[in-house]
Amino acid sequence: MPITYSSDLYYTIALLLVTGGLIFMIDVKSYQTDGNKKEEKASRFLAWFNIVLAVSLSLASLVFTL
Repeated sequence: MPITYSSDLYYTIALLLVTGGLIFMIDVKSYQTDGNKKEEKASRFLAWFNIVLAVSLSLASLVFTL
């Protein structure tokens, strides 16, 4: 019987999506208004990284459960 960690995986996916969205809503906008280009670029990268990682984990979970 294989061991599955689906509840931990779904919790991780949800956290990655939420943190990616919050970084976009809070950090990127505050750095835009302050004119901090380097910090804005780093925040955008981190937000997109979180979102892409969450989507990748979701697709991998879907593929491996089928």
